[in-house]
Amino acid sequence: MNQLLAVWEVGAASVWVILAVGLVIVEVLATSGFFLSFAASALIVAAKVMLLGATLLTDALMFAALGVLLVVPFRAFLRRFLDRTKDINDL
Repeated sequence: MNQLLAVWEVGAASVWVILAVGLVIVEVLATSGFFLSFAASALIVAAKVMLLGATLLTDALMFAALGVLLVVPFRAFLRRFLDRTKDINDL
């Protein structure tokens, strides 16, 4: 992947930021709340790459783990503040 980045003349952090922006665009189009956690995960990995350097395997595993772990809090946040309808358990 380093050769590909060298040809495009972009850094690894830029790739993660571009991925995050792309996921936010997909989230706007899909409006499901699922891709938002992965966009946040990509931004966290981009910050990690800028501070500590890039290793593809570690960054990919960190992206996947954070994306999956952040799904539940993001869905709860979106359901709590954006959806004003009552939950079936609150009736």
